[in-house]
Amino acid sequence: MSHTSKLFHWKNPYDTEGTNDLFLAAVRENCAFAYARNVSYRAILDAKGFSPYDLREYEDIARLPFLPTLLFKHHELYSVPPRRMLIKATSSGTGGRFSRIGFTCGDLMNGAPMVWKVVRRRRLFSSVPCHYVVFGYRPHRDNHTAVTKTAFGATLFTPSLGRTYALEYKNGQYVPDLEGVAAAGSSSTGRRWTRRNSTRWQKRFLR
Repeated sequence: MSHTSKLFHWKNPYDTEGTNDLFLAAVRENCAFAYARNVSYRAILDAKGFSPYDLREYEDIARLPFLPTLLFKHHELYSVPPRRMLIKATSSGTGGRFSRIGFTCGDLMNGAPMVWKVVRRRRLFSSVPCHYVVFGYRPHRDNHTAVTKTAFGATLFTPSLGRTYALEYKNGQYVPDLEGVAAAGSSSTGRRWTRRNSTRWQKRFLR
């Protein structure tokens, strides 16, 4: 098992101090992987005089050359062929340009147990059906943003009676549907089914 897989399978997802050595090994492992397979990334590190094997101590992570987000909006720095990416997503593109990311089967297999542990610890699973009010975009085949995918994923923790979105896709663009959100809240008043705000749920992951 790779160091990255061991890190994602660590029993306590919040044990940051206990996983410092493993985290360092995982960072070095990923850095070496990208360095060997991505010509552009290798050129960046070479220009900075940095090698993945300079990551000897935990403190060395701070010396790893950082990549500004703007770089990803203008260049695709993939270390694996796009055909291997089972899930692809983009940034919100508020500045007019999108950065793109992708997840391979191995990435998803690493992430799944970590998500499971975090969700279980935060008691986000429930057998009680609810109607979700999502303060975000309704999924659409032309919408590849990561925020839309994660917001929808947050509505899978309980049986869904329905989903109301604050932004609906109509005539080729997204438009606010605040009336629909208000109606969903009013119609749920007095019912025994609960309502859940997926945006608020996502924030609970970070506490």
